[in-house]
Amino acid sequence: YTQCTASATEAISRYMKEGETLSRDIASRYGN
Repeated sequence: YTQCTASATEAISRYMKEGETLSRDIASRYGN
């Protein structure tokens, strides 16, 4: 099993995008 299903790939990309937004929000909030 080496290939993600379409839904898994979608979930991963959505999670990564959400994490990026969160980290940027935290960085701007705490002045890093």
